[in-house]
Amino acid sequence: MCAVPTELGEPDRTSPAPTLASDGGPAPCPTPNLVGAVPSAGPAAAISVTGTIAAGSRSLLASNVAGMSIGDLVTVTGAGADGADLTARITAITGNTLTLDAAAVTAVKDARVQAQPAPEVIGTDREATPRGILETVVDQVLRLFLSV
Repeated sequence: MCAVPTELGEPDRTSPAPTLASDGGPAPCPTPNLVGAVPSAGPAAAISVTGTIAAGSRSLLASNVAGMSIGDLVTVTGAGADGADLTARITAITGNTLTLDAAAVTAVKDARVQAQPAPEVIGTDREATPRGILETVVDQVLRLFLSV
């Protein structure tokens, strides 16, 4: 029998056994229809404000920082090399001043600043690297064996 999940996550044992594929192996089960599944909300909307930054500085004075967070990606129009856009991550927020992980090359005043919220990361920063993943797995295995 083909165990196809139903909308409640329980296998549907009434589905017929899969037919054989042309190569003689089993054909795949039909794709389940997960009724009630919640789609991803997708990326958050960008926030647009104006800001001022001096050449060589990592401190951006923004007109408003509401909705911005550490880790968000910021694009400052004209603050890069030869007037190109500067793209950097927010490392700190103090009042309306954003500290960026990259310095402006060109000074700009009242330039367009667009902040794109950082994607939500499940877990910790430690888990975001291959070494961190390995350390997390080792920790969990040790906890499992030590708890027995």
